[in-house]
Amino acid sequence: VSDPWGTANCARSMGKIDFRCGRNEEALERFKEAEELYIVMGSTQGRANCIQSMGKIDFQCGRNEEALERFKEAEELYIATGDPQGRANCIRSMGKIDFRCGRNEEALERFKEAEKLYITTGDPQGRANCVRSMGDIDFRCARNVEALERFKEAEELYIAMGSTQGRANCIQSMGNIDFRCGRNEEALERFKEAEELYIAMGDPQGRANCIQSMGNIDFQCGRNEEALERFKKAEERYITTGDPQGRANCIQSMGKIDFRCGRNEEALERFKEAEELYITMGDPQGRANCVRSMGDIDFRCARNMEALERFKEAEELYIAMGSTQGRANCIQSMGKIDFQCGRNEEALERFKEAEELYIATGDPQGRA
Repeated sequence: VSDPWGTANCARSMGKIDFRCGRNEEALERFKEAEELYIVMGSTQGRANCIQSMGKIDFQCGRNEEALERFKEAEELYIATGDPQGRANCIRSMGKIDFRCGRNEEALERFKEAEKLYITTGDPQGRANCVRSMGDIDFRCARNVEALERFKEAEELYIAMGSTQGRANCIQSMGNIDFRCGRNEEALERFKEAEELYIAMGDPQGRANCIQSMGNIDFQCGRNEEALERFKKAEERYITTGDPQGRANCIQSMGKIDFRCGRNEEALERFKEAEELYITMGDPQGRANCVRSMGDIDFRCARNMEALERFKEAEELYIAMGSTQGRANCIQSMGKIDFQCGRNEEALERFKEAEELYIATGDPQGRA
C-alpha cells in the first residue's frame, strides 16, 4: 500500500457512508479494514474512531452488550490520547444504551457528563445531541413540557450549525409530544416535515421512523388499513437498515390493528414475536408494551386471571423504568377486571389512581 494513511481514512469515510445508508455489514467490514491499517501505523486515534463506529453498528443492530464493550474500549483509547471530543462521543453512546435498557437515571448522568465535555470543546453538535437525548428521557417519563423545551433548544442549536439531520430528529420528537397530547394534525405536519428532510439527506432510518409515526396517527384516528400499510412499509425499511428495534415497534403496532379488528390469535402471535425481539435487545419498554397488549387479549377472551398477571408484570416493568404513562394504562386495565368481576370499590380506586397519573402526564385520551 503506497499510502496507508489515505487508504485507512478513505475506508473509514466509506464506512460512514455505508452506515448512514443502512448498509451495516459493508460498513462493519470497512471499519475493520481501516482499524487494521491504523494498528499497523500505530495510530491510537484512528483505531479509537473505528472501534467507536463499530459500536454504533452494534447499537443499531440491537447488540447492546457488544456496543457497550466497544464504546468503553474506544473511550479508554481516547483518554490515552487526551481527546475529550472522542471521549464525549463514547459517553453519549453509552447513555443511549442505558436509555434503551430503561436505565433512565444512568442515561441522564451520562448525557450531562458528555454535554459538559462538548461545551468545553466548543462542539455545538455534540451538545445539541445530548440536549435532545435528555429530552427523550423527559418524554419517556411523561415530562412533556420539559421535553418540548429540550427539543426546541436542541433544534435551535442544529439550525445554527446547519444540521439537517439533527433538526429532523427534533421535529420528529416534537411530533411525538403532539401525538401524545392528542394534537394529531400538528403531529402529522411535523412528521411530514421531518420525513422530507430525511428524504433530502437519503436517510432511510429517519424516514422509516416518520412513516411509523404517521402510522400511529392513522391508527389513533381509526384508519386501520392506512396504518397497516404504513407499518408494513416502515418494517421493510427497518429490515433493510438492520434495525430490530424499529422492526419490533412495527410488528407490535400491526398486532394492535389485529386486536382492534378482532383477530385475536394473529395479534397474539405478533405481540409474542415483538416481545422476543425486545428481549433480545434488552428493551424493557417495548417488552412491557407487548405484555400489556397480551393482557388485553386475555381480558377480551375472559381469561381474567391471566390478564391480571400480565398487567401486573407489565406494571412492574414500567415502574422499573419510570414510565408513568405505561403504569397508568396497566392500572386502568386492572380496574376494568375489578369492574368485570363485580369488585366496584377496588375498580373505583384503580380508576382514580390511573386518572391522577394521566393528569400528571398531560394525556387527555387516557383520562377520558
